Amino acid sequence: MNEKLSIESLFNKYGYDNPIFLSEFGVDNTRMRQYLLRKSKEGKIRKYDRGIYYFPSTTILGESELSPTEIYISKYIGTKETKGYISGLGFEYNLGISTQVPSIIEITTNATSSKRRIVTIGKQKAILKKPYTVINADNCKALQILDFVNSCDTNKLLKNKQKIKLYIQDNNLSQKIIRYLNVYPSSIYKKLIEGEIYVFTS
Repeated sequence: MNEKLSIESLFNKYGYDNPIFLSEFGVDNTRMRQYLLRKSKEGKIRKYDRGIYYFPSTTILGESELSPTEIYISKYIGTKETKGYISGLGFEYNLGISTQVPSIIEITTNATSSKRRIVTIGKQKAILKKPYTVINADNCKALQILDFVNSCDTNKLLKNKQKIKLYIQDNNLSQKIIRYLNVYPSSIYKKLIEGEIYVFTS
C-alpha cells in the first residue's frame, strides 16, 4: 500500500470534517484499521471513536471536532444518499407538535434490521428503528409522516390535524402517502379517518 497516496485518496474523497467509517471498507478491514490507527498516531488523521475517523479543519479556536449528531446523520440518515430520517419525538419537535427537545435522537433507517436498538457514539445515544419499506430520497417524507400517524392515538391526531395537513400539502405528499399506505398496519386507515387527515385523498 502506498501510504501517502492512500491518505491523500481518503482526503480527496471525504474532505474536512466528514466522518470516515471503518465499516465502509468491508468485513475484512483489518489492514485498513491498522493503517488508520497508525496514521492517527502520526497526526495525519483524527480518530473520533471506535471505527470512526476524520480530517479536522482548523478554526480560530483550534482543530474542529465532530459532534455525535453529525455522525448519526452521516451514517444513518445520509448526506449524499438518503437512507433514513428523524422519527419519534424529534420529528414531532420539528413539526411543531411537541416543544420537548428529545434527549435521545430516534432514527428510522435502512442501516438496521432490528425493530428497535440503541447505539452509542461518543457519549450520545440514539434509537435506531427498521422502516416498513426501503427509504429513499423520493419517499422519506411520506414514510416519516406515516410513521408519525401510525404511532399516534386519535386525540393527538385531531389536536394536530392542521399542522399535519399543512406538512403534507407543503411537501406535496398526497399521492406518495397513498402509494405507501399498504406497507403499514391496516389500522392506519382508521387513524387517518378518525384523525380527520383527509388531505391525502384530494
